[in-house]
Amino acid sequence: MDHIVAFIDQHYVDHSLSLESVSAAFTISPSHLSRSFKDKVGINFVQYIWQKRLDKVKEQLVITSDPLKDIIQRVGYLDTPNFIRKFKKETGYTPGQYRQMNSNHPNTEPNDTV
Repeated sequence: MDHIVAFIDQHYVDHSLSLESVSAAFTISPSHLSRSFKDKVGINFVQYIWQKRLDKVKEQLVITSDPLKDIIQRVGYLDTPNFIRKFKKETGYTPGQYRQMNSNHPNTEPNDTV
């Protein structure tokens, strides 16, 4: 499982990363991977990838002034409106609000439009 987690950590920015693609890469069934992953890591496969991407977006919002859409795409998430909705549900803030509160860029305006 350590190899699988390391593989995911290296490839989470690939938007096509899925339970099926990882299980095929390691020649194990998706259901076995899913159960084993949750047992070992403590959260399910999809939640793990979401958390990796969320953490990277939060980091990028603070250290760059890159547009949100560009940041989201760099971490492998393609649906910007859905990402904003999930981000707000998770953090309580829109990405623009999060950036404004945590950024070292005082001139950055909160802007979640694409």
